[in-house]
Amino acid sequence: MKHPKLVISLLLTVLATTALQAQNRYVHSKEGTLLGRRVDAIVACATQSHKDWSRATKVTICKCMVDLMNHHFSDKQIERHARDGVVGLFGEDSSLANQVRDCSVNNEKGWSDFQQEYALECKKTLQEATPKPLDPAKIDEFGHCQLEMVLSNEAPNIEIKKLDDPNSDSFQKIVKKCGSPFKG
Repeated sequence: MKHPKLVISLLLTVLATTALQAQNRYVHSKEGTLLGRRVDAIVACATQSHKDWSRATKVTICKCMVDLMNHHFSDKQIERHARDGVVGLFGEDSSLANQVRDCSVNNEKGWSDFQQEYALECKKTLQEATPKPLDPAKIDEFGHCQLEMVLSNEAPNIEIKKLDDPNSDSFQKIVKKCGSPFKG
């Protein structure tokens, strides 16, 4: 092998990138406690945000907030703000407010990026939850439709965590409107 250092360097870069992508799928406390999926935290934040803001603005700001809070707040801080959520947490660390503003102002593609991220997460979750084969022609549209329903409160009683279970009532409500993501 002519350039073993280059090959090792490239391999380490690929492994680090893969690990970061897997790690960014979830949100953790400062101590490393798993708090949940990143997309669910963003959706929860967006549904609780100002009603006057556009959906794109809500999602862009919430993406910034969730990313900044990841590994930042302690378990005790998170527990103290269980009712008021992400917004309450940021009241404890005002320096993050400026970072959120900067992040959201400089993130023009926040909404479209999140739509793609949500559809991909939907696909991964369904692949993990069931052996049923997904229809590649339907899964992205299903993920986008599901996101629209959750953010628009078209299905206000849907529990986000139950959307992972294809046998749940919440999932079936989504299928009624969005169609099935499965083959056949």
